[in-house]
Amino acid sequence: MERIHAVFVVDPPPDADEVTQCLWAACHGGQREAAEFFLAHGGDINWIGYDRLTPLDAARRRGAEQLAVWLVEHGGRSAIPSS
Repeated sequence: MERIHAVFVVDPPPDADEVTQCLWAACHGGQREAAEFFLAHGGDINWIGYDRLTPLDAARRRGAEQLAVWLVEHGGRSAIPSS
């Protein structure tokens, strides 16, 4: 997390697209603390990113169920159609 915090003190700080991609990557890696940070800094919780997955879908694919529950509690939705 120190490395993540360090990126936010540079001038200019990461833009909204970069923060959103970092949120997605944190969820893909099952990293809740990082996901919380990026969401708090403007990451789009429902961005459809790599492999056409949202952060919620990426967390579920990773098997990070506690992170997935947290994402749903914060408005996260799936891009995968229900069957």
